[in-house]
Amino acid sequence: MTVNAAFVKNNRALIAFILIAVIGFFSWRVYHVQIQDPLDRILLDPPRSLTPFSLVAGDNNPFTLEQLKGKWTFLFFGYTSCPDVCPTTLTEMATMSKLLAKSTEPNTIQFVFISVDPERDTPDHLKNFVAYFNKTFTGATGTIDQLNTLTRQIDIKHRRLKEQGNNYLVEHSADILLFNPQAKLFARFPAPHYSEEISALFTEILKLNKDT
Repeated sequence: MTVNAAFVKNNRALIAFILIAVIGFFSWRVYHVQIQDPLDRILLDPPRSLTPFSLVAGDNNPFTLEQLKGKWTFLFFGYTSCPDVCPTTLTEMATMSKLLAKSTEPNTIQFVFISVDPERDTPDHLKNFVAYFNKTFTGATGTIDQLNTLTRQIDIKHRRLKEQGNNYLVEHSADILLFNPQAKLFARFPAPHYSEEISALFTEILKLNKDT
């Protein structure tokens, strides 16, 4: 009889207990995930208020806290030279815009893309970039200090990687943020993003906030 076989023979009760415990734990995890309300994973309770910030929109007009008031705002941070996440997310946001236009009141939702690469993404360039996805989308940016005044309040990370001429990459958080009409951070949608799923969750949010 090998050592392993002897161990199994002499410790059957212990092994059985461990197996039962492991199976029980994973069964509880599956049950917990299945019964968890999807909204619980994305909503902030309570919504987070912001202090004033100042950026510049694609039309060279100010983009401040005031521009987040009066509408529900889907906001994403990225940069126009982004090779994958940003164009993919903006494509999903464009689809969201079409889906939600069928079930929500006009002019109650806006979509905003803020560049964390102000050196390359001028306001004019941003305006043309976001228009490719949807002409109603707003693009904005600012100096790094101006951006940090906003991003540090809402836990958005961004940093330029090692430069290779003008072809550098920028790391950044990939959440889509939802602000309510009072300009408070209301929910975070983590990547990967699916337009149908986010649209359905937002519809549920509207039902729960009819007076907002």
